[in-house]
Amino acid sequence: MDRKRLFGSGPTCFLVGVIVVLIIYYLELFLKIPKIPISNYLSNMIFIIMIILTLMVMIWGFASLPLKKRGKELIT
Repeated sequence: MDRKRLFGSGPTCFLVGVIVVLIIYYLELFLKIPKIPISNYLSNMIFIIMIILTLMVMIWGFASLPLKKRGKELIT
């Protein structure tokens, strides 16, 4: 088996994700898409839930695959 580093892990994936988010943001501004009316309470609750889920995925990712194996070994 050829031991190449996996794409989509580490700084490369982070950079691609940031670029995609920026493209979508500027596309939204360019197309002048109207905002969806939502209460501050609901908006804050969605934000808090997303932060909790993100932290859970990060902790699970670091626990399931040590840094030395990251990008070299595929875990399914």
